[in-house]
Amino acid sequence: MTAMAEEIKSYTNEKEGGSAPPAWKVILTMVRFRPTLWLMNLGSMLVLMLFWQVPGLLTREFFNLLTGDAPVTFDIWAIIAFLFGSELVRIMGILGLVSTNVPFFVHSMTLLRKNLLMHILKRPGASALPDSPGEAISRFRGDVFEIPLFALWINDILGLVAFSAVAVAVMLSISVPITLLALAPFIFVTGISFAATNRIEKYRRASRRAAGIVTGFIGEFFGAVQAVKVATAEHSVVERFKELNDERRRMTLKDVLFNQVLSSIFRNAISIGTGVILIIAAQSMREGAFTVGDFALFVFYLDAISDLTAFAGLLIARYRQIGVSVERMGRLMEGAPQDALIELSEVYMDGNFPAVVYPAKSSEDHLRALDVTGLSYTYPGSEHGITGIDLRLERGDFVVITGRVGSGKTTLLRVLLGLLPKDAGAVHWNGEPVEKLDTFFVPPRCAYTAQVPRLFS
Repeated sequence: MTAMAEEIKSYTNEKEGGSAPPAWKVILTMVRFRPTLWLMNLGSMLVLMLFWQVPGLLTREFFNLLTGDAPVTFDIWAIIAFLFGSELVRIMGILGLVSTNVPFFVHSMTLLRKNLLMHILKRPGASALPDSPGEAISRFRGDVFEIPLFALWINDILGLVAFSAVAVAVMLSISVPITLLALAPFIFVTGISFAATNRIEKYRRASRRAAGIVTGFIGEFFGAVQAVKVATAEHSVVERFKELNDERRRMTLKDVLFNQVLSSIFRNAISIGTGVILIIAAQSMREGAFTVGDFALFVFYLDAISDLTAFAGLLIARYRQIGVSVERMGRLMEGAPQDALIELSEVYMDGNFPAVVYPAKSSEDHLRALDVTGLSYTYPGSEHGITGIDLRLERGDFVVITGRVGSGKTTLLRVLLGLLPKDAGAVHWNGEPVEKLDTFFVPPRCAYTAQVPRLFS
């Protein structure tokens, strides 16, 4: 097993760090954020699903009309008219879904990304993120995408439940024994989906981890092209990339294959149900208690119930996967309050952005003297840093800090500005103590340009 595989295996056996709300709370908050769009989407889905009943019922009437096995309510022209009308209503439902899906998606993802970025920027600026830049990017991209998708899928499952409830009621009214036997395979595969949830979560966690490592490697490589060329390490870098990508492929294949096998089991339940009807309905059809039209209606309904079963299994799997995504985002926001990810605020999507308010400079913002006493910081896991720095700057001074590479010049500036958390020491501005350096040393009191400014690396 490669080193990367060992790392991923270890990673999948542990929960992500950081504080994150439960998955259900994140999904519910996205619904509350844009309730009108979500309810309109739900209404459109219910209209689409309920009017999907019409083709099945008309198919029953058509076959009964052809065979004469049972009395019919409509003639052929009435059947065509009703079929045409139901299709128009279903088209309206589809238009309603299209017009609400995209806005709900965009608004929800923007809010989550805004909250992620806002709390990342509240961290000490020189502190490293808990994971690689590639993993951070994948959380802004793939993990955020999962949340609004699931919220909209809830509407899909509610529509299928409404359709299936009507379908089962109609089937029971025709034949209780045939209905119960035909539905038995679907109950069985639903149990399988519940039993598979832990493995689903494990494979998704490993797949996302592997994808983040590959993305991070690409980002770091592009940022160090010159160093790679100087060291003539191109071949080694390419070989390492192949190794990482192969591991990602294996993890992703396990994730996708397992989900596809489950989906296949769910969808093949319809074939079993149809076979059950063919076997047990033969005697009823000979006796005239079960018509060709009834058989056609049962097959039509079983197809839809199969969709419900398969989609319910998929939804269960994706809920566990969303839990992984929320944990990963919580880890990226380490130190933030638990509900920071779902804090509601306005998102500006139409270009009418709020005016930027620049802080006004007051008399307290004018420097008279800056006093630093005993300022210390040690990098975690090392002995490097600064210790016991004393410094006094007065208004009008021009101060240059010199020293060899690695002597602590940049570290001193970062600790003084709050970009790194001080271990000890005190800072006074015009004689007054400064408690929170990172929020105090900002414009108009201070300006800082890093040597190599970057957000993630």
